Amino acid sequence: MRVRKLDENNDMCFGSGNSDFVSGENYTTQRILTVLRLIKGEWFLDLAAGTEWFGKINGEHYNENQVALVIKNAILSVETVSEILEYNQIFNSETRALTITAKVQDNSGNTPSIGPVTI
Repeated sequence: MRVRKLDENNDMCFGSGNSDFVSGENYTTQRILTVLRLIKGEWFLDLAAGTEWFGKINGEHYNENQVALVIKNAILSVETVSEILEYNQIFNSETRALTITAKVQDNSGNTPSIGPVTI
């Protein structure tokens, strides 16, 4: 599988032919980052896509286990992820920023590392 590559600003890359696409391990990494950055209900073509940041995660009280479950389920929703090998999250209560790192195994046996991603 392949998907259009995103640049450092998360904009799609155009104008360089096949080098504007990613596949394999990079495909899995980019799909996970896209799922984590997309708010569930935000994309009009698929309201179920993304991560449920409001309600489950950005509530009044931070519940570490519930947050981990929601994010792990979002990562596992990527079609090429077979399992999560490592997962870590750090919540900064002053800034309300959540930093995530993970290592997954994809269907091809690759083990891409994700992050750190701060949401």
